[in-house]
Amino acid sequence: MAKSRTSTTKKRPSRIKYETSHPTVSARIPIEIKEKILANLKTLDMSMADAFKKLAGELEEKAKPIELMKKAEYKAGYSAAKNYYAVPYPCSKCEQTIFINTPEEKEAASKLMTEAGWGHETCPEPNLPRPTPPKPTPSSITLPKPDPPVVPLHRSNDSQDKILRFIKE
Repeated sequence: MAKSRTSTTKKRPSRIKYETSHPTVSARIPIEIKEKILANLKTLDMSMADAFKKLAGELEEKAKPIELMKKAEYKAGYSAAKNYYAVPYPCSKCEQTIFINTPEEKEAASKLMTEAGWGHETCPEPNLPRPTPPKPTPSSITLPKPDPPVVPLHRSNDSQDKILRFIKE
């Protein structure tokens, strides 16, 4: 008859001391509730032991609640997009920064630039669709992307000819 491993293995004194000061806690719950609890703990990046410590008021909160994290991410994305797309100018009275964001300000700025003769350094080919700037995402808004290279007029290719024919039709 084989002896079980637990009966022959003696526990070390340090293990006995640890198990006395840290007893096992168990509960019988339906599997659906267990899965919900584990899913919630995973979103909070928390272990089951940390959840019990928090219930007892013994756990210092390591992670921010999800809503605060979402707000912080939104603020970071908003400020990055503002830095990338906003057009700032100083106030003529107090010199604080103002951003062009109303339709009236945009229209006035457009008129001023047109009257001042602003334009491309080298104009793109006529009748070609204008490239639209990419939508900002948290990973791609750190640095502005350069404009795509313009193909010179004297060097046409088949795709440009197809686009020009399509536009003319």
